Amino acid sequence: MMLSEISFLSTVGSGRNYAFGTSGSYIIGYSPNAPANPDLKWEQTSQTNIGLDATLFNSVNVTLEWFKKVTKDILQYPRIPGYVGAISNPAANIADMQNTGIEFEAGYRKKFGKFDFSVNGNVSFIQNEVTNLGGGITYLSGGQTFQASTYPITRTQVGQPINAFYGFKTLGIFQNQSQIESYVDKNGKRIQPNAKPGDFKWSDIDGDGVITENDRTFLGNPTPTLSYGFTFNLAYQGFDLVVFGQGASGNKIFQGLRRLDIANANWQTKALDRWTGEGTSATFQES
Repeated sequence: MMLSEISFLSTVGSGRNYAFGTSGSYIIGYSPNAPANPDLKWEQTSQTNIGLDATLFNSVNVTLEWFKKVTKDILQYPRIPGYVGAISNPAANIADMQNTGIEFEAGYRKKFGKFDFSVNGNVSFIQNEVTNLGGGITYLSGGQTFQASTYPITRTQVGQPINAFYGFKTLGIFQNQSQIESYVDKNGKRIQPNAKPGDFKWSDIDGDGVITENDRTFLGNPTPTLSYGFTFNLAYQGFDLVVFGQGASGNKIFQGLRRLDIANANWQTKALDRWTGEGTSATFQES
């Protein structure tokens, strides 16, 4: 994460109005956004690469490389006690992480008369992991929420990818009242007593028979674990034909298109297949 040029200073923001006197009038106020951190510094990165390059039959080029990139003193914004009175949290160098992976690239080039033909492809695998958050810090919650969500949608924790998605896991949609009544804890008590058909069935991860914030879990990695690409080139007497493509997979994306706060929001067409009655959908809840 890039370090802002003024992150070590305490900037001042407006909009902190307050009442003055007994007339009830408000005075425009200003206050520090967050405490200063004069010890802030740039993050440090070191990387180890072990690779192999080879040419076969004068036409095939192959590259294989293993890498490990270690980043220390990553800029994060840890929570501070409310009694400090700050509007936001100050920046601090408190996180370390590593990226480990393998990259493979192969290419073939050949000339057939007046035609010059070549094709190249590459693929890379990467694993991102947070390795340190400082003494006594178990995790850092992402500051971003969505609409009326009570909890941040990401969490940074040792042993997990940075800013991994974190929240409640669904077990489908209640199709009828019988399913609601049969979703009980070990004592036979309903886990979601106020649910109705068409509501999401939430996973009781901690097994206490109640859906609370302790039932949140890691839902996915925002960083692609697999990236790939290819290039095809054909040349003939000054004319070129180039075809290329690239892609990534292995990551999750937060779908924020269902804007419940905008009455005329344009949703995806799969909203047409939302739950409208028993057996109609097990993944898309009717709003």
